[in-house]
Amino acid sequence: MNKNLPKNNKSVTFYVLQLPIILLFLLMMAVTGYFTVDSSAKLASPTTLSSVLGDDDEEDDNSGESEDDDEDDEEDDNSGDDNDSDDDEDEDRDEENEENDDSDSDDNDIEDEDEDEFENELEDESDDDDEDELESELEDEDEREFETKQVIQNADGTRTEITRKVKGNEIKIEVITYGIFGNKIKEEKFEQDEDGQQEAKVKIYTLNGEQASELKLKTEDGKLELKVKEGSPEFSKIEYDPNDEKLLISTEGQDGESDFAGKLSIKASGNTFRITRSGIGVESLFPMTVDPDTGQIFVNTPAGDVELKAMPDTVVEKAQLSSVDTVNLEDVDGEVKYVLSGERSERLFGVFKMQIPMELTFDPSTGELLDTTQSIFIKVLDIFSF
Repeated sequence: MNKNLPKNNKSVTFYVLQLPIILLFLLMMAVTGYFTVDSSAKLASPTTLSSVLGDDDEEDDNSGESEDDDEDDEEDDNSGDDNDSDDDEDEDRDEENEENDDSDSDDNDIEDEDEDEFENELEDESDDDDEDELESELEDEDEREFETKQVIQNADGTRTEITRKVKGNEIKIEVITYGIFGNKIKEEKFEQDEDGQQEAKVKIYTLNGEQASELKLKTEDGKLELKVKEGSPEFSKIEYDPNDEKLLISTEGQDGESDFAGKLSIKASGNTFRITRSGIGVESLFPMTVDPDTGQIFVNTPAGDVELKAMPDTVVEKAQLSSVDTVNLEDVDGEVKYVLSGERSERLFGVFKMQIPMELTFDPSTGELLDTTQSIFIKVLDIFSF
């Protein structure tokens, strides 16, 4: 134990004496280093400082620029991508637009076709409507029905009432004449059915109001008279036209049936009766009688009644005259005859054309040529004419 004591004393002395010196030295070194650093910092040029700082800044800037470049590149890439995407989108849009345009055009074509079809349908419907309207109008015309009445005060004091009824093609006309005392003196009826068939009926009444069966026409001088023979009260073969004051008589056609289309008219003309059929008329100087049941016409002569079977147009046709001046029913040697005067066209010696006057006589019952009257000179010329 005693041998080791001196060694411990040296260690304590060292720590006690030398340790503070070492610490002081270190402190001084530290202070000296501080001032050295501070002075060197102060002596450093701004350029160096700026360069030092600038490098950092440049690094920062470069880093910033690089970051910006990276960002720009990214943006460019993004923009490129965006542009590519935009282009793709534009192309897609264009394709869609084209498809839409095509579809629109197709739709428009379809719509146009539909519109055309619709217009055609409307036109067809309008045409159908027009046809229906026209048919309805025609039906309305066919089904039209109205009635009119007219009252005429005659100069002789009598009164005539005319009633017209129309229903489609059916026509009914009734003419009633009243005397000065209000009594019915004549009744006339005209009827036409829907097929166009006509029928006329005449009723005559006496002053006492009794129905008579006679119908009379008189000339102005009262010398000649046409009357209807007694027969059925309603006349079917004759009709009386009160407007023209003439009697219309139906004549028989080729089938033996009465034909009012070829009817014969008899009218008082001055002091004679004029008988006309098919535009050809003859003057009668005799009183006449008409059978209402058969439509026969009789010429009353002193020798008796002569039936007028040959009609004026038939006689004129048989005469073969180029021109007809007169056609009369006259008394020839106590008998009634058709007397025609006119001209016939012939050629003298077969070369020279000339008109030869002549007078022809025909039988009113048979229509046969009875006589030809010419002057002697005309007869000589007629011999050499053909």
